[in-house]
Amino acid sequence: MARQPYLQINVNKHNAGRSLSVAQIVTALKEQIAMDQVAPGCRLPPVRVLAHQLGMSKTTIQLAYDELVAQGLVESTERIGLFVASGPRPVPVATEAIVVPPPCISLPATVVSAQTRTRSDGMLNLSSVFIDPDLLPHDKLSACFRSVVKQPRAYSAYHEQGFPPLRQAIAERLQARGIDAGAEDIVITAGSQQALDLVCRVLKQKRIATENPAYSHGKALFEMNGMATLPLPLDPFCGIDPEVWERQLASSPALLYLTTNYHNPTGYSYTTSEL
Repeated sequence: MARQPYLQINVNKHNAGRSLSVAQIVTALKEQIAMDQVAPGCRLPPVRVLAHQLGMSKTTIQLAYDELVAQGLVESTERIGLFVASGPRPVPVATEAIVVPPPCISLPATVVSAQTRTRSDGMLNLSSVFIDPDLLPHDKLSACFRSVVKQPRAYSAYHEQGFPPLRQAIAERLQARGIDAGAEDIVITAGSQQALDLVCRVLKQKRIATENPAYSHGKALFEMNGMATLPLPLDPFCGIDPEVWERQLASSPALLYLTTNYHNPTGYSYTTSEL
């Protein structure tokens, strides 16, 4: 069975003689689809053909096609090719809002030294939470990302508060512990630092109480957001002094930030009576 002929598409008309990026290829094809220059059902050039035409790698072209599939503009038929989707409608993307970031500050010397410390004399730096890049399976990670991007309209399934089933599971766990929380009350973040940053930005009163000594990266983030920190003394051998803490907290800070289990940097865990 003869394959359907594919279109000849000019995606380099604005950058003649220059190599294109993935984003530029996607934009050029989207423009032609939106202007009805490419009819629904038409077959796009195979990856190898367009790569040869543009003098680019097949990987770059494949990434551009994967993006078009994810946006619902192109449909992939196994062993046949890529086709312009019927009645393609680009996935709506919210307009970029101009957000003024908080002023950056220099990290404390102790934080900088911990970040820049490298292995030497056969010793391992146990203060870092980052994985050695040489140990990561880059090819497999790339394959995982590509498999997600290939799913049609994958972006439209994204929720700004995070994956709904995960938020529901977290809410149920909190409810089992006596906390009245629903999935709508949960926000998934990329880590504790992002969560702390979001909290700092919404607080009207820029005053926070935390242990002394405190988690260095968290304290630096508070200072970066203009938060005044109220120190609460913590002795890893004797615990906390409730009377001292009560006097310190009498000023009613906007937020109390504690690491109750395996506190960083002391390693202390709060007792039940302290909690």
